Amino acid sequence: MAQPPVVTELEVKKARPQDKTYKILLGRGFWLDVSPLGVKSWRQSVRQNGQQRLMTLGRYPDMSLKEANAKAEANRVASRVKFAGGHDGVKPVRRTKIFKEAAKDYLLSHKGTWSKVHYHAVGQFISEMCNGYEDTLGKGFGETPIGSVTKKQVLVIVDGALARGAHGTARDILMYLKAILVSYNGRQELKDKINLDRIDIVGIKQSLPPPRRRKSMAAIDIWEMPKFLWLLNQLTRSAVRTKIATQMLLLTGVRTKELRQMQLNQINFDRKEWIIPAAEMKNRLEHIVPLSDKVIRLLSVLRAERDALLGSDPRKNAKYVFYGDRNPNATISENTVLEVIEKIGYKGRQTGHGFRTLFSTWGNSKVKEGNWTKDAIELQLSHVDGDKVRGAYNKYQYFDERRALMDAWAKQIEDWEIEGIRGN
Repeated sequence: MAQPPVVTELEVKKARPQDKTYKILLGRGFWLDVSPLGVKSWRQSVRQNGQQRLMTLGRYPDMSLKEANAKAEANRVASRVKFAGGHDGVKPVRRTKIFKEAAKDYLLSHKGTWSKVHYHAVGQFISEMCNGYEDTLGKGFGETPIGSVTKKQVLVIVDGALARGAHGTARDILMYLKAILVSYNGRQELKDKINLDRIDIVGIKQSLPPPRRRKSMAAIDIWEMPKFLWLLNQLTRSAVRTKIATQMLLLTGVRTKELRQMQLNQINFDRKEWIIPAAEMKNRLEHIVPLSDKVIRLLSVLRAERDALLGSDPRKNAKYVFYGDRNPNATISENTVLEVIEKIGYKGRQTGHGFRTLFSTWGNSKVKEGNWTKDAIELQLSHVDGDKVRGAYNKYQYFDERRALMDAWAKQIEDWEIEGIRGN
């Protein structure tokens, strides 16, 4: 028979959260946990087969004090019942994963497909959801059962990001929160699935300020290119790799990150192609860059330089084409090309990413007289929405046009270099 509670339903209802989780004892190994977030959980400790076992019976107010007390008494009786084979009389209670465990599962499931940079970035978003960030530190929901995360908890983290001006982070947090919940649901029985509408991720996203317009990366005018290239070519022999890295970034139209990750085994010298793995691309799609003769010559210089190194030199077997001076096993710094540009006097006027703007501007201005279309330019810049076209994506699409485009771009750069020599 159920024992009467030692506290009243009204006292349970009025229990307020404190800085730490605390217990309201109900007697005989039965109590109510009240978390700092106001979550009230009925807990019980029973002894089964000589071992102490902690059980969660339910939550208040979903389960009333009377119902919880009755269930606790039933568990006490059942724990004393022995069945043939040594089983106890209480059905094991399955523990619901807390959010940080489900988030870790989601992150690890992508470890083999995401780049290290992207993997780390998503890990930072998850850390903020679980632990908070500076002024919201300790207010994350990592310890909350994944099915009990509330809209209020999510808003604390999102509003914290907005308060420090990180609007993009706020949107990314919502995107990966939804991805984690959807991933978790995909492995649950229908009755155990989380109701995403309760958190209202869509509603929170709609309440955010509109995305800020991206500031264009600095790029000089086309007519300044002869002078720029002349100054670049004046750099001394000691800067050969960094100078070539800058030239390659300009000649290929790729992103700085993609160039830094280049490996010699990705280059097909016979076909004059550079195959960039999907894991290194922003849109997560494999990308093929047609290489002009000028690019092949630059790569051949780097290959010959490496071949001349002694076998014991760690640079000889460096993984990356543009390896770091201090650590041959790492890439050059993300600021290396920017430092070269600043060294020749274009600080604040030109960036490595701005080379893509120059390439796009020139390519679009030559569409009528060139053997390429605007679509070929966009594809060469890898302006492709991976989520929308992944199934139909063809890495060789517009390839003849793109090769013509890259050859013409290299020829234009050579013409500017000659013009720069004549003008100086």
